[in-house]
Amino acid sequence: MIALIFAILALSALIYAASFGGVSGRWFALICLSAYALTILAELVGQPWTGAHWPVILVDALCFLAMLTLALTSDRHFTLWIAAFQLNTVITHLVNTVTPEITPALYARASAIWSILILLIGVIGVAIDRRKGLR
Repeated sequence: MIALIFAILALSALIYAASFGGVSGRWFALICLSAYALTILAELVGQPWTGAHWPVILVDALCFLAMLTLALTSDRHFTLWIAAFQLNTVITHLVNTVTPEITPALYARASAIWSILILLIGVIGVAIDRRKGLR
């Protein structure tokens, strides 16, 4: 049930960003949608969060590189924040690789919380840009 609620809210946030966020908002939405689809596939491979989940780490690292590229080429401030939060996701994975005694539930939740913040910052950033008359 929580996954369904997250999916609905994420899709709503990304539709908003793509519709009103200009080029940066569309790239943000595309990167996030691609990352979510690839994460679903990556979770089907490998161990179920019992240790470092390498397929998901790879997806998150590639997503960080895409968000970093967006941040470096965009004139929107929210793109810097989403890249930073995505870096936190990658760091969460790396911490788990050196600290394997972290429980699987904590590892999965710590990785997922950054996704929620990325979506929130994306929506807030687009809303602020709209308020300023930027497109």
